[in-house]
Amino acid sequence: MPSGGVGVNPNGPPPEYRPWSDYDFQSLNLGLNQEWIELDLFHYGLAKFSKQEFYDAGLNDDYQFLIEWMADQEVGHATSFPMTT
Repeated sequence: MPSGGVGVNPNGPPPEYRPWSDYDFQSLNLGLNQEWIELDLFHYGLAKFSKQEFYDAGLNDDYQFLIEWMADQEVGHATSFPMTT
């Protein structure tokens, strides 16, 4: 069994997942906004087009469910960003 990562001490303090600099914050903010854009895009597509329009485009119920599932994944991605300082 591997002993762990470099510099990891099981008796030490837990790691801090937060931005340490303005660059860190800006990088995380960019990623967070990207996740919100993807989330909005999936929800907008489902709200904008009717089931019949999806069918006409060759996208059955399975594809529509997949789009909804992908939107749900984006919620998880967006809420996992550590944006506290």
